[in-house]
Amino acid sequence: YVDLNLHGGAANSMLGLQSNNGLIDVLQNVHRLDPQYVERTLVAKGSRLFMLSAEHDYGAARPFGPGALPRVLELLCDSFHYVILDIGTVTDPLAQEAFDHAARVYLVADRSVHSTRETIRLLRHIEDRDNNPPTSLLLNNPNAVTGGKVQANDFMTAIGRNVLYEIPFEAKALATAENLGE
Repeated sequence: YVDLNLHGGAANSMLGLQSNNGLIDVLQNVHRLDPQYVERTLVAKGSRLFMLSAEHDYGAARPFGPGALPRVLELLCDSFHYVILDIGTVTDPLAQEAFDHAARVYLVADRSVHSTRETIRLLRHIEDRDNNPPTSLLLNNPNAVTGGKVQANDFMTAIGRNVLYEIPFEAKALATAENLGE
């Protein structure tokens, strides 16, 4: 699992892990990477999930140039069956490199008008790229169901696609993950 939010995405805390800034390390040392080097930068969560992330200081310059991500992905894909890239911001150059090399894209949206609009824009952005990977939609329910939410059928009609899976709201599981890292 590679969290491409250089300033610390939520995945580490929700998994109860500390970032070792391994993502920054491998991206700035791409010229001397080998499988053992990358393996030392991963943080393990059990025996089957490994995390590569960073907590780069806000406002600090990136200590690596463009084009570093493909080499890191090459090594990860040689070592693992699945490599999941969690992009922080679509406009981030790392996100663009991730889209360039993605074999599949899963867009996660919620049941709001804003999310529906953004999903349409993201789908158009992905489909207009040279690398047009198969794209699936996941509908997330991060809050309890309340009135005023976009209905799943209306969401699918608006974007012109079916939703692969709808993730139900589970208050206890979410609170436990967010606050206890479990």
